[in-house]
Amino acid sequence: MIFYTTKSVLYKNGIQIDKDNWNWDTMIEVSSKFIDRNKGTEIYLFESDLDAAPYFNQFVQGSEVKFYDINSKKSNFNSADFTELLKVYKEKIYPAICPAELQKNFDVTRTDLLESGKVIMKNSGAFGYGNVQELCLNNSF
Repeated sequence: MIFYTTKSVLYKNGIQIDKDNWNWDTMIEVSSKFIDRNKGTEIYLFESDLDAAPYFNQFVQGSEVKFYDINSKKSNFNSADFTELLKVYKEKIYPAICPAELQKNFDVTRTDLLESGKVIMKNSGAFGYGNVQELCLNNSF
């Protein structure tokens, strides 16, 4: 998953990210701290055009652990690793995602969510298999 934001938005919200070391663990750590600091503020770390299920699917597909093998038609959704992933998503990621109801009030590009301060990072919607490797800092907003 790739996120876009501006350095000024990160700074304003007390978030420091080392883009060379951005991975699942640092994303979860940043999200957890953000949730603790912003409970009840209606400010969210992540924007997503997706509902909870597709966003979780991105999260699963990007994780370091592979929970299914298409070729062998086997899955590993009853493992301790998957249970832990569900817990982390429920407690440390999902509460930081901007609700769809709020996003409907903004333009289709959602860049105005960043400008309004309601969302800190915009999800590009791009995802694939493998680790979260990159945070693009785009100062063109």
